[in-house]
Amino acid sequence: MSNARDAAVDLDVRFFRPNVTERSEALAYRNSVEVPPDTGSDDPWTDEDIVSDRPYRIEIEGRSARSSRHYHYRPDCSDEDPYDIGVLVRFNPDGGVAFSQTTCSSDAPFL
Repeated sequence: MSNARDAAVDLDVRFFRPNVTERSEALAYRNSVEVPPDTGSDDPWTDEDIVSDRPYRIEIEGRSARSSRHYHYRPDCSDEDPYDIGVLVRFNPDGGVAFSQTTCSSDAPFL
């Protein structure tokens, strides 16, 4: 996560498995985090090895403003293609939120 805002962002992060009808059974990961403002470093805030590489609906919800956003993560590479799996969430100074994910194919969109 990358925070270009002036203040830290407090949020809840949840990963849900698709195609599971019960929301409680679909929940694969849940955590509350504080993402500090960027300090000029190129390294975003990370949390590693939280779920296996499968499709997920990723939801983030700000605890102070109770605003939520979501992203549909779909793996781009086969198991034989090593790459750093990841989704980057960027908190923009104007209040917007942008998601992007790592890819390994040259024709995959970088959202």
